[in-house]
Amino acid sequence: RQVRPPSCPVPFPETFNGESARLPEFIVQTASYMLVNENRFCNDAMKVAFLISLLTGEAEEWVVPYIEMDSPILSDYRAFLDEMKQCFGWDDDEDDDEDEEDDY
Repeated sequence: RQVRPPSCPVPFPETFNGESARLPEFIVQTASYMLVNENRFCNDAMKVAFLISLLTGEAEEWVVPYIEMDSPILSDYRAFLDEMKQCFGWDDDEDDDEDEEDDY
């Protein structure tokens, strides 16, 4: 009797084209997918390569120079995410809090 592997409970992530409003959703989708398929994403380089494979348009153009210069962030998942957040306008709550304090 053959045992079939269970189907993945998390859908395959959508692509990301550089639209800032979609960045949090993209990061959550990719992180969730990699978590349930952790045997496929055993190191940071694999995780970053997976994210890159889902980039299109402006986001894809953004990553090309990193690939061409073989940047160290290509094997550092956290650094790659930080760079994406910086480039595509991630609004951190901490930054908002500081702005509010300045208003008083």
